[in-house]
Amino acid sequence: MSTTSVPRSLVSTLVEAAVTAPSLHNAQPWRFVHRAASGTVELHGEPAPREPDRRALHLACGAALFGLRAAAAQEGVRAGVELLPDPADAWHLADVRLDGSGDPAPQADPADGAGAAYDGLAELAPALHERHAGRTPFTDERVPPELLDGLGASALIEGGRLVLPGGLPEESVRELVRASGAFEATDGAAGQSFEEHPQLALLGTSGDTPADRLRAGQAMQRVLLQATLDGLSSSVLSPPEAWPGTWPDGADGAAGDARAATGPPTGRVQVLVRFGYGPRSPVAPRRPVTEVLSFAD
Repeated sequence: MSTTSVPRSLVSTLVEAAVTAPSLHNAQPWRFVHRAASGTVELHGEPAPREPDRRALHLACGAALFGLRAAAAQEGVRAGVELLPDPADAWHLADVRLDGSGDPAPQADPADGAGAAYDGLAELAPALHERHAGRTPFTDERVPPELLDGLGASALIEGGRLVLPGGLPEESVRELVRASGAFEATDGAAGQSFEEHPQLALLGTSGDTPADRLRAGQAMQRVLLQATLDGLSSSVLSPPEAWPGTWPDGADGAAGDARAATGPPTGRVQVLVRFGYGPRSPVAPRRPVTEVLSFAD
């Protein structure tokens, strides 16, 4: 199998698509380095002093990684992913080896998001520049169960789990949504208002390591892009700070209700996703590609 290098102009196009990913407070905590000699794009996280456990950074960079994969697939470029390639550098989050030869996708470890999950990537790519965070109340129209099932399947492809708390009391759903933070809201943004009957899903992973969070970010972006293609509006919410995320015994308020409604899940709930139908909101501004991408021999 031959390997064909990818020109700089195309690398820039792929990164431009990648940085449409959602990030907490629109922080855009990523940096990309293209190394021509190896044909690799490195994804690095940028430190966020106010978030010591780096959870939101991993989620955002995982979403950007998925966008890079989808855009590459649309261009006929294979993207082989290795998560956390340098144990000595926790900020070096992933290596993406690009191959423009047009050969079939490698059957890499699906847990890294590069093997079986290749299927369907190209079809999702057009939604990268169409997706937007729903910042206004959605209508009362309910999302069809078959669409929700499809979104759950999308999360599974990337190693995530999308839980629909069907038995959750409605007041508890509203309480949980109100207590959560709008993931993509910029600092100083006015409080977000929500519909009377929110349709909420919980996205989690089997573990809570940095690699799990990167996979959760990829699952989140796949779900959001599929929702966009399905004609849905969506927004990502950060779980309340006081909420343990693992639903331990004795959890109070909405978290306890959610645990009872869905059964005790394994692993960690990483983000909440709100779905519905509503008007298009403005897209949050993005940093220019020239600020987040550098080239090296």
